[in-house]
Amino acid sequence: MGYSDAITSNGGLALAIPTPRPNKISTYSYSKVQSLSEFFNTYASGLDILDALILTGGGDLTVLSPSFEPIDSTWSLDAFRDIWEMTLFSTFMKWGKPILGICRGMQLINVAMGGTLWEDISSCCPGSLNHSQSKGRSSASHKVTLEDKSFLSLIYGQKTIEVNSGHHQAIKDLAPMLKATGFAPDGVIEALEHQGGKRILGVQWHPEGMFSSDALAQKLFKAFLELCR
Repeated sequence: MGYSDAITSNGGLALAIPTPRPNKISTYSYSKVQSLSEFFNTYASGLDILDALILTGGGDLTVLSPSFEPIDSTWSLDAFRDIWEMTLFSTFMKWGKPILGICRGMQLINVAMGGTLWEDISSCCPGSLNHSQSKGRSSASHKVTLEDKSFLSLIYGQKTIEVNSGHHQAIKDLAPMLKATGFAPDGVIEALEHQGGKRILGVQWHPEGMFSSDALAQKLFKAFLELCR
C-alpha cells in the first residue's frame, strides 16, 4: 500500500497536491526558483480546506543552501518541488495544522526550519550503515531506538522498532526548534518532533511501504489522523 492507501484505510481522504511549474527553469537552480515565492504562496493559500499535510519521499533536496552544487551521488533534483513543499510546510505550520514528513519529507522539515543535511551518508559518515536497502520496502533493514516519552514511543508502546530504509541523505545539524526522537544504530537521526508542541513529526523510513504487513506502521498513520480530528 502507498501513502493514499494508508490514509484512506484509517478513515481519511488523501489528496495529491501537484507541483506548480510556471516556466522552464533549471531543476536545481535554487535562486531562480526561490524568486517565484509569491507565485507559490498564492497557490498554497488556497489549500486551507485541508486538515493536514504529509510531505512524502522522493529525490534529493537542492535546498541545502543557496550556493548548492549537486555532487555525483545526488539524484532526481527538482528545485520547483523543493521550494513548493517548503512553502506548503511554512503555510501549514502557520495555520497550526498537523504535518508528517516521511524520508525526504523529514529532511525538508529540518532544512525549512534552519537545519542542514549530509549530502551522502556513506561518503560523509564513514562506518555508517547502508541506509539504501536493495530489497523491497515491505521488509525492514535496521532497528531504530526511540527516545522515552517521545510521540512515537507513545504510539508504538516500545523503545526499539524495525524499519525499512531508502535514503542516502540524512540530517546533519538539527534545526533549533526540533528534537531528535529516533536513532539508527550508527547514530543517524531517524525521527524528529517539534520542541514547542506543534503537531510536526518526521520519520526517515517509509511506513507506507510496510503498512500492509506491519502493525506499527498502521499505528503511525492512525495516530496522525487522530491529530487531524
